[in-house]
Amino acid sequence: MTTTPRAGFGQLLGCDPLGGTSYTPLGNIVEGWDGPNSEVQKVDTTLLGDKNMTSLPADADPGVISFKIAYDPDSSVTTLLTALRTSGAVATWQRTFANPTPTAPPEVCHGWLKTFKPSVMKRQMIMADVEIQVTGNPGFTGG
Repeated sequence: MTTTPRAGFGQLLGCDPLGGTSYTPLGNIVEGWDGPNSEVQKVDTTLLGDKNMTSLPADADPGVISFKIAYDPDSSVTTLLTALRTSGAVATWQRTFANPTPTAPPEVCHGWLKTFKPSVMKRQMIMADVEIQVTGNPGFTGG
């Protein structure tokens, strides 16, 4: 099996705040995104007579998607994200791996806005840290 090298440039993170499939690309993301960081929880199955601990996999926390945006109070992306914060709605998120050809299938998950933290620093672009708490399937396609 061969691996198609993919660079971060040109990839898209989109959102449908209504939970559908009409994704708005978040065009003001800076540096890309991280996650979701899905983590399987464990169940301790150690018995009193066992010398070594044993465990089994349990349910998985689908994790968090985090990214930075160039913050502009007038932008449609800021409006979308602050509306999600206000409503508490679970939106649909699409991660698209566009470059290079062939394109990989998009990854889709559902999540709600966990963190929206603007920061203003002298001589720097105004930014905001954003975290989306994924709920349900993290949407990994695995190619």
